This record gives sequence, C-alpha cells and structure tokens, in this order.
Amino acid sequence: MVDVFAERIYPQVPIGDLIRAYLRHNSWDFESAVSQYTEDRERLLESLIEEEEKKKKKENETESSAVSSISSSSSSSSSSTKSSGVSDTSERQRDIPKIKELEMPWWLNDNNEQERRDAGLALRIHYEDQADDEEVEVTPSEAILLLHMADWDFTEACEQFRSLPDAIRAVGKQFDRMRSSLPPQTLKPRAGDEIQEQQLREQDERLATFINITGRSDWFSLKVFLEKRHWNLIAAIEAWFRSGVPPVLSRRKHVLYDLRYDYNMKTLPPPSGQDWEPQADGNGEDGWALDRDTDVEVLETTSSDDGDETSDDESESDTEPEADFERPKSSVSKTQKPTATSNRRPEGFTLHLMKGTAKPGLRSDWRFLHEYISRGRYWANRFKAYEKFEWPALGTHDHHRRKPSQTRVPFDWNNQEHIHLLNNFRRQNNCRTTNTSLREAAQLWSEEEKEFLLQLNLEWLATMRQQFPDLPEDDLMKKPICNQTKKDWQTRLNAKFQGTIQQGSTTPRRERSIVAIISQRTRTPAIIERFKLKADAEYFRKRANRIAKEKSKEQNALKRSLEGDQEDDGQPAEKRARIGGSMIQGYTRDDNDDEEIDVEGDEVGSDEEETEEVNEAVQ
Repeated sequence: MVDVFAERIYPQVPIGDLIRAYLRHNSWDFESAVSQYTEDRERLLESLIEEEEKKKKKENETESSAVSSISSSSSSSSSSTKSSGVSDTSERQRDIPKIKELEMPWWLNDNNEQERRDAGLALRIHYEDQADDEEVEVTPSEAILLLHMADWDFTEACEQFRSLPDAIRAVGKQFDRMRSSLPPQTLKPRAGDEIQEQQLREQDERLATFINITGRSDWFSLKVFLEKRHWNLIAAIEAWFRSGVPPVLSRRKHVLYDLRYDYNMKTLPPPSGQDWEPQADGNGEDGWALDRDTDVEVLETTSSDDGDETSDDESESDTEPEADFERPKSSVSKTQKPTATSNRRPEGFTLHLMKGTAKPGLRSDWRFLHEYISRGRYWANRFKAYEKFEWPALGTHDHHRRKPSQTRVPFDWNNQEHIHLLNNFRRQNNCRTTNTSLREAAQLWSEEEKEFLLQLNLEWLATMRQQFPDLPEDDLMKKPICNQTKKDWQTRLNAKFQGTIQQGSTTPRRERSIVAIISQRTRTPAIIERFKLKADAEYFRKRANRIAKEKSKEQNALKRSLEGDQEDDGQPAEKRARIGGSMIQGYTRDDNDDEEIDVEGDEVGSDEEETEEVNEAVQ
C-alpha cells in the first residue's frame, strides 16, 4: 500500500514513515489518506509561498522609502502587513493536522526537481548526524544515487545502510562503471557488430537512469546533457545538482520539446521559466565533498560550460560530443543481413519502475503506462484493451480511438478481472523491453515420450475398468484423472526420459510438469483418437502455420537458387536453371567445361544430422 501511495504522488519524493502515518490516521482508508496528504501538502506550500512573497514585498517597500513621512507611513503599513501575514499563516497552520507524526519535512517544494535536490541534502544531513568520523563526506551524486536505489523513498534511503561509508561503497559498486566515457551514439549499429550494440545499450541505460533520477519530462534535453559529458552519468548528476539541465529544443519539425507522456497519453509540461535552475541557497554547497573519481578532463568540460551546455537556439551540430573516439572495426561485412533475432524488440530500460503488481481497490493510474528507453529514444505503451474498455480521457493524438459502444465499460479498480488484464499487460511489456524473465522455449515431445504417455493412459483405463466393472468404456474415459495418478505419471515419465537423448534429437529431455503432461494428452493424435478427447485446436492451428511457413521458406530458397544471378559468360536462362537443379540433386559443375560431371555425394545420413533440429522444430 505504501508503494502504491508513492505511485499516486509521483514525481514527488515519497516518505515512507509519513505515508504510513497518514494511512493510520485515516484508518487505512487509501483514498482518504491520499486526499488528506495532497491537501496538507498544498496548504503548506501555499503558506510558504505567501510568506516568501510578503517578505519580498516588505523589503521592496523598505528600500523605496526615502522621505521620512513616507517612511513612517510605510513602516506602519509594513507592520500591519506583517501582523496580518502572521495571522494568515497561523490560520493555515491551524488547518494542518497537529499530530506529531504527520509533520511535513522542511524540504518539500512545488518544484519537483528542486525537491529531489533538497531531499539529497536532507539525506546528507541525516548520515552526517549519525557519522562518528567527521572526515567522511558524501558527494551530491552519491546522495542522489542513494535515493535512486531506494526508489526515492526517503525513509528507506535513511535506513538501508548502517553508516555513510557502507552507503558510499554500495553506490560505487553499482554505479562506478557509469563513469566511463562512451563514443557518440550510433542509433543503427551495423548488423552483428556486438561492440556497437553493447555501447548503445550502455547509453540507453545511462539515459534511463538519468531520467528516473531527475523526473524530468523533456527527455531529449537530458540526452544532450549526457552527450556533452561523453555519457559520464556521475558527472552529469553532479552538474544537474549544482547548475541544472537547461531545456533543449527538439530537432523535429512542429514540435517544441521532446516530452514524455502521462497515463492519458498527453505530453507532460516542459520545465517552465527557470525552474530547471537550482535555488541559490538550497543545495548546501559548503558541506558537499568533491566527486571522488571523476576524470579531470570531464570536470574541466563541465566547468567550462558555465551551466549553458545547450541553449534553446543551438544548432544540431552544436550538441554533438566533441571528443574524438576511435570507432572499433567490426569483423562483420557491411552487406551482411541482420539475423533472425534482430526482429525482436530491441532491449531497453524501463522508466518509472513500480514494485509488485496492481491490487484491487488501490488505484494507480500510472500503471496504465509503460515507458522505456531503447535505441536512444523514448517509447511509451498504454494499456487500452479496446475490446473491453472505454477510455474517454485518452489524448487526441491516439489514432486508434473508437466510437463508444455498449459492450465496453470503464476500467474498474475494484474488479479483479480488470486488474488481472492490467498486470498481464505490464508483465508482458516488461519482459519484451528488458528481455528478462522470459520463459524457456518449450521442448517438443519425442515419439518415445508420446508412446509412453499412451501406455500410461491405457494403464489408467485398465485400472478404472477394475474399479467400475459395470460402466461402459465411454463413460470410464470421461472420468477425471485424480491428482495422485497425475503425480505418478510425472514421476515415471521423468525417471524414464529426463536427461536422455532420444532418436532424432541432439538435446537432453527436460523435466515434464504435470500441466505439460495433461496438455499433451490433447495434442497427441493417438491418445485423442483412443480416448475420444477434444483436441487442442489452438495448438494444431499454430503447428499447421509453422509447417506451412517452413515449407514456404524452402520453396522460396529453391526459387532463388533456380533463378540465380546472370552469369558473366551470358549463359541462357534455361541452362542456368538446369545447372541449378543439378546442383540441388547432388551434382556440381566444372568451371572449365560446359559438360556436367557426376560427383558422388555423401550418404544421406550426413544431411539428416544437419537438419534434425529443423525437423524437430517442425513436428
């Protein structure tokens, strides 16, 4: 519940203890706790803003007074304003709960970027108060990364390590590798060039981490900021903390900034005015340590920018990194075609990570959106399921909106079926983005396994005849199989085949689960026919499509080999087709003779060894 609460107030910095206090104060009524927290936060920020405005107004009035009479009147009005200001502030403070555990921290800010910087300062103060050794100091990047490791939960960041040295070592172990410089980004690496692919993944990871740290909407500005620092993430965090990241205009036409989306697929607002700049007195400059291991060259590059790395009117060439990197030479030919695995979604890195799964009754609209960085770009997928749900709040840019229908309903956060569909959406997208937690491809059953499974079914039928001698066989086959029988089948089948290599295969047999065994009953024609089972129509449909696809590939390959390219000697097409057909049948041609010579080929068994895996996959 605390994690969902943090999702509701994103991108604000959550405080675990404060969230639990609000939940307890509202008898664990989630919506009431969120509403009260939001109202208290807004009232507190409004009071702070009013106090700041009145202080500035008073200073201006004092400076502008020159005449004594005007000065006296100004003084009286100033005192009355001050007294009224105190009265208004006390009235607002009276509205905020007086429970001790609900006190707001000093570093709350209506500017979420500045709030994250101030949270880093508060974390530094927390560890300094607990430190026994006064010489141990923390850098801005270390404090920010500690909060990032705790998913920005301030309470967890304070409690996850016993001491400041332990915290610093943990940060270094996880993020020191992101100090290294990387060459300019190559959005389309050459096919098979693993070095370029790895570099692109590292750049995507650093950009995603930087976005998660700042919470900024203008992701392209952060990318340019990293490029100027040769993708040194630690140096970028230090510079963001001390001088900020200026917005960068988009390189696309008709778009001012490249922005992220919210859960209604509407672009988030860009930083307004000078909100991207840190507050002059808000970062505690005197108490921070210098970055420990950043290269001097990177520090000089950072300091020479004077906080204006990329202004809004800079050209595209100005934003390119200036370092001269020697690109690694790839051993792969430029004309080589991508492999089959390149058709999968490129590996990416998720933005706005969320813990656990959605739960009924705990609304978190941010779970409708899946954001990630891949191939140097920002991507966003939104949960829609148009066949079931109506989404009236989606942005107008969504080209797939459909007319309202009586069969579609609004998403219900109290409906377990709706929650299940949402969790499936997030699980599938996370797997496709990160290429992790993917299930291992199923291993097709060998003929020996199928025959043994048929024997197990026949033994079960014989046992049922003994137990129910008066029932006809058709009724016996309709009886359910008990769990103990299923377990016995699993034990016997795995004991016989697991780890063995059957004929026609080169891989050992894996362990079969009970679910796989029962499913195979409806996928084995001999068992389906003998026991009059309902066949798995979806399995046989996919199997037929797979076989048809393989045959189509073979036919296309044969067609290409028959057509061929035009030979230099100008041979007629008929003769080239005849030669191509002869080569497929086990013949070859001598380049120095127009006559065809018979060459004795290998035994067929060698071909079977090369194609056994293909045949196994087609079965």
